[in-house]
Amino acid sequence: MRTMTEITTASKAHSRFHSFKTTIPNSLVKEWKLKPGEKLEWSWIVINNKMVMTIKKANN
Repeated sequence: MRTMTEITTASKAHSRFHSFKTTIPNSLVKEWKLKPGEKLEWSWIVINNKMVMTIKKANN
């Protein structure tokens, strides 16, 4: 198992909604061979007041 860290910036996704968007780091795009339109599945749990998040390619 390896740990990698990247920092991205959240920006407003749409002027009428409260959602945000961010950039998928290039290292992840390359490793997963992502293409535009592919879906990602986000899961998270809070442990000791820290959010631990996992992201995986969804079954498109």
